[in-house]
Amino acid sequence: MTMNLSFVNRNPIREYVSQYQILNIIFTVFLTLLLAYPMTSRATEEPDYKVVEKLGDVEIRDYSSYVVAEVLVSGASEDAGNKAFPI
Repeated sequence: MTMNLSFVNRNPIREYVSQYQILNIIFTVFLTLLLAYPMTSRATEEPDYKVVEKLGDVEIRDYSSYVVAEVLVSGASEDAGNKAFPI
């Protein structure tokens, strides 16, 4: 009686998933994590300030002078940023 041990050398994952599919899965997971991770960019700069007094978790701040710009745009809020500040 002979035992068939051919399954020992087989990689069942390789039989069902090609290298292209593996790369596609890795890319999809990477992209999902990238989009799910909160972006921590500073789109608006914070002006310089000096802490005058601290009351628990609250700070009384003295800000140095700075310039503020305001742009009024009509239309949907989704399109307003692109209309106001085209690149």
